[in-house]
Amino acid sequence: MRRFFITSLMLLSGLSFGLLSARYMMENMSMVAPIAGGQWMEIKPDGDDLTALYLSGHFLRRGEVPPLKGSRFFVRKLDDDGNTLRGDCVVAFEGKMPETRWWFVSAEAKNTRTALDAGEAVREASGNYTISISNNPVPGNWLVPPTTGTYAITLVLLDAVTEANGTTPSLPKVKRLWCS
Repeated sequence: MRRFFITSLMLLSGLSFGLLSARYMMENMSMVAPIAGGQWMEIKPDGDDLTALYLSGHFLRRGEVPPLKGSRFFVRKLDDDGNTLRGDCVVAFEGKMPETRWWFVSAEAKNTRTALDAGEAVREASGNYTISISNNPVPGNWLVPPTTGTYAITLVLLDAVTEANGTTPSLPKVKRLWCS
């Protein structure tokens, strides 16, 4: 009886440790790479089989479809000055989008997300985009943050043109304008 108890305890401990380590890897996505000179982080969907498994698990656990191979997925939780993105602040997402077939920008927190894509956004005459992220209506491109707490901005580029030297494309700036 004692041998059965010890064996069962060891088996249960091993399964628990495996589950906890898998959840940790899915949440912390070891494939996140910081981008030099900014607050953007890139999640690389192209990787080895084990990395791809944890990445898929991360998105599926959140009820999302994993990014397609060949897409570029960027995320940030801070503005250009290092301030946390909060729903009670008005934030401007502005700049030129990299050359791509299609793009999506979203503001997300926990299980809530609001998004804007290339088909909905209005481009300025200069070729730049300005998207206001605010709880209050703003003229032009407007994205409502999902909460009054903190959130993250994600930018997904589908079939992005890769720079000749393989560097990250120039990404739009994120500036906090004011807080209420």
